[in-house]
This record gives sequence, structure tokens and C-alpha cells, in this order.
Amino acid sequence: MRISIIHTREICYYSGEFFLRRMEEALESIGCEVEYLELSHDDVDYDCLEDLLPEKEERSRYDAILDINSKLPYLTLEDGSPFLDRLNAPFYNWIVDHPLYHHPGLSFPLKNYHVLAIDQCHMSYMKANYPWLRSVDYLPIPGTAAFLSEDGERSRDNMTGEKVPGILVPATYLSKEECMEEWKRVIEKIRVKEDALGESGRLVRSFEDLINDLYQAWDPLQQPLEDLLFDYLGSRGEVAEEYAADSFAELMNFLYPLDRRVRYEMRYRYVRAAAQTGYPIRLLGEGWEETDLVRLANVEHIAPVPISMTYDLIADSEAILDINPLFYKGVHDRVPSAMANGVPVFTNMNQRANLTMNRRNGVFYYHTEDELKDRMKEWQDLSEHNPQELIEMRWNAYSRWKADLSWDAAASRFLCLVRDNAWK
Repeated sequence: MRISIIHTREICYYSGEFFLRRMEEALESIGCEVEYLELSHDDVDYDCLEDLLPEKEERSRYDAILDINSKLPYLTLEDGSPFLDRLNAPFYNWIVDHPLYHHPGLSFPLKNYHVLAIDQCHMSYMKANYPWLRSVDYLPIPGTAAFLSEDGERSRDNMTGEKVPGILVPATYLSKEECMEEWKRVIEKIRVKEDALGESGRLVRSFEDLINDLYQAWDPLQQPLEDLLFDYLGSRGEVAEEYAADSFAELMNFLYPLDRRVRYEMRYRYVRAAAQTGYPIRLLGEGWEETDLVRLANVEHIAPVPISMTYDLIADSEAILDINPLFYKGVHDRVPSAMANGVPVFTNMNQRANLTMNRRNGVFYYHTEDELKDRMKEWQDLSEHNPQELIEMRWNAYSRWKADLSWDAAASRFLCLVRDNAWK
């Protein structure tokens, strides 16, 4: 198979390019011919894409095009036609956050548009709200291993040797004030619509009531935001258009500051709970330096690093604290990456997202702050009184990652999807 990977949008800590490069390597390792094109820089010249176009009516020379959170659906040719339709190959947009953030890019009714989702609820949401998508499939970001030997295997020294004391928390933090600035920008967008309709403040007031009601009602560990909004509108006999949105999906897009605020408030609460145990906590990522947590004696802030270096820090750590970014039934890549490096991980991920991620494989689940403290105590007791069981957990985790949660496994899954979808 011939696959074209076109990287058009960088995401946090340069992870977009990193993930696509890992997929490139994995696809090549199983015999694919892969062409990689880097177009994520601000001053990029998209004219180079014309070289990829087939002659009119000819079939593309590519079996699939792959990108992450792509800008490609926005591109048009001189005659106004979509670039991707003219390219005439199956296009796979790997959406690596909630699709509410990517509503504009998902709204183009392209001829051969496919999406990969990292959450099973995201998958259902996109199937329901973007009917022109040819397929929507579940493909979480796999884990990444550091410090592998030349033959690609984990070394015994790394699994049983000394680790940097403390629990590593690889996560960004955004303050309430910064989230509220994002909220103001959404309100301004609604105000522009309101002025055009001559509504004199009604839409803004209604939307402010909506956001406040949802904020008070939402428990993201119990239901995804789209279900909460659907129930809220249904209970009031309302539709999205009453809140200045053209569709349910656009109203969800308006709610992105709510998703962000709840996400970061949850991160703060869990990190505070972990720090209250007195165990060393190492915060890796932007924003934490502005919080009171970094003034605690047992908390260290590590300056942000490119994601390629994050896995070295994970591999060196005693344990990882994963705070799921509101993926109700999805896998956050920090969990399989901890497993890839044989590092125990505490996560509030929904266990139904992947039942093979369990305590035997070094995955400790929590939901409340007290449960997090309990899981940390269990892990500390193991470290002190049964270190051999902990070593077995490390190897089990690594074996499970290699079998099902690696980049090689993801590449094989992607090729199966491309083949299956070609017959639909």
C-alpha cells in the first residue's frame, strides 16, 4: 500500500509531528510505501500539494491520506473545488481531542472523508452529527517506549533499576481566568449573530444561562458533555438554534470553554490530592508555575519539553499520574505510554475503554480524590513490602503494550481499516 502522511497542524509539545512520524515508521516496518509531507509551519507554501494531484478523472496513486486534526479539508483549488476531492483518495483525519473542537473542519461534505477517533463516544458523536463521513473508526493514540535496546526490546536494568523518586504528572494547566477569556470570545461571536438578527441581548443571556447550568450539572466521569447537552435541551423542549447555533454540533463547538474549564479544574483537584499525601510530585507541563501547588515542599515543577523527551521522563519515573482529559470512553496516550515503559500509572480513565488495562498490568484506577490517595497507598505498600509483584506488573504492562498498544499494532489496525473501508 502507498500512504501519504501530510502534517498540516501542530499540536501541544510538537506531538502532531511526533505521532505521525511514529506512524510513518510503523507503516514502513510492515511493508507500506509512505510519503511524508511537512506543512505545519506558519509560512508554509501549499502550492507543493499540486504535485500530488492525479490527472483529471484518474485514480490517485495513494491508497490513503493521513493527518492529525487536519487543515486539509479547508483547502480549495483555483476553481473553488476542494483539494481533497480532486486528490481522489480516501482521506483519514485523526481527531485526537473531542470533536467539538474540530467542528469547522468536520463540516466539509467531502467525497471520501474518513475519521479516526480516540474515544468510542467521540466516534458515536461524529457518526450522528456528520453523516457525510464515509467511516468513523476507533483508533486511540498508542503508547511510546523510551530506552529500548537495538533489537527493540525493554532492558532488564530499566525495569528493575532505580527510578527518579516521585510521581510524574505529564499535563498542562490553564487557569480559570484564561478559560474565561476564551469564554468572552465565544460570547462576542454570539453577540455578532445576535446583532444581525436584531435580538437585543436575548441570545447572549440565554447562552450565559446555558453555560452556567451545564457547569453546575456536569460530572464528566458520569456522562460526556454531548449527552448532558442533549438531555438539557430535551428537558426544556429546546433546539440548538435557540442559542444562536445552526446545529447541535455547532452549539457543542460554542461550549469548548466549558470543556476546557472543567478539564483543568479537575486536573488541579487531583494533583492537589496527590500532593496532600506528602509523596514527591513532579509536574511536567505549562501553567503549573502559576498555581499555589508549586510552593509545596513536595512538589517540583519541570519546565515543558517536546513530547519526544516526555517518554524518557516517564521511563525514569517511579509512577505516573494520568488525569484523563474528559475522554469519557477513550484511551489517553499517557496510559499505554506508561505501560510501554513498565511504569505503574494511576488513571481516572473509564476502564470500559480497554479492559486489558488493569491492575495486573500496573494500571491503578481512581475516580475520587480519596480513591487516588488509596491507590497511591496501595502502590507504596507494594513498593515497600512486595517489590517482586511490582516488577511482575512492569513486565506484564510492557508485554500487553507490545502486543496490542504499540505503534506497530496501531499501524496494522489502520491498514485493516483502509482495506475494509475501500470495499464499503
